[in-house]
Amino acid sequence: MSNKRKCEDDLSLENLKNNSYVPRLSQEDVNKIMTYVQEDRRNGLAEKLLNLKIDYEFDNEFGGVVSDKKISQLSAMYRDDIDKIKDHILYEQADALVIYIKKGYITIEDI
Repeated sequence: MSNKRKCEDDLSLENLKNNSYVPRLSQEDVNKIMTYVQEDRRNGLAEKLLNLKIDYEFDNEFGGVVSDKKISQLSAMYRDDIDKIKDHILYEQADALVIYIKKGYITIEDI
């Protein structure tokens, strides 16, 4: 069963929240995201990222914010495929959190 929506439907935040698909980062995704994190800041990070879930109220200057504009852009990019849109959002949020860790704004425990 596909989660692909018809073009005449407007994809919204509520559609994303109510959709049953739960995206997960793969070990390969996590390794890519952690590439430039200093060794002393990696302890426990992979586990946190592997268990990360989308935060629909995410507020970060480096990406991953879920807004109507972003949903519209991703909807066009992925042709309303909710699974791909949710995967993209999760990856962006993980990447943004890692940037915050690299800059020293947060620690792994803050995730």
